[in-house]
Amino acid sequence: MVQIAMLLVLPLGTADVSYIGFVAKAGRAGNVIGTTGGRKRYRRRRDLANKQATEVYCQRSQHGFKLSQGEHPMTTITTKDGTQIYYKDWGTGQPIVFSHGWPLTADDWDGQMLFFGQHGYRVITHDRRGHGRSSQTWDGNEMDTYADDLAALFEKLDLKDAIMVGHSTGGGEVARYLGRHGASVLPKRC
Repeated sequence: MVQIAMLLVLPLGTADVSYIGFVAKAGRAGNVIGTTGGRKRYRRRRDLANKQATEVYCQRSQHGFKLSQGEHPMTTITTKDGTQIYYKDWGTGQPIVFSHGWPLTADDWDGQMLFFGQHGYRVITHDRRGHGRSSQTWDGNEMDTYADDLAALFEKLDLKDAIMVGHSTGGGEVARYLGRHGASVLPKRC
């Protein structure tokens, strides 16, 4: 039996740590209400998350290179149709894969990624095609192609026993991925 937990994150424009902690403790779908703290506090926390993630990336670079001060890694995969998909891959441990909503980007998960990364998880998110730093394509902006792009990311990063989290359109992407590619990458549960 495969269990899929959907997490609804309300777009409040913040990444408040107390909010993230509550989400982590909830551990299942339900009514999750965050706190607001203003754009400045959100940006400070986002920037701190990016800085800490870059430091972790530099220390654990799988590619054997070091980044200069202030330089950020630009990690991408190329899909079978040539589309470049940008992704973030932080930490080690059981993977949690986050899929963003429309018209958001991978950056909208930084707060959650930092929290779960600091608690022993490998956290991954991507900019869906047509969003953020991924290729701005004319074709393929539909769920089947989004799911295939996600499958290419799973294959490239060799992800197993992954927890999948989707917000809004990202939830549809996760569901379509499971429908098209199966649940073999999810943890085995009794």
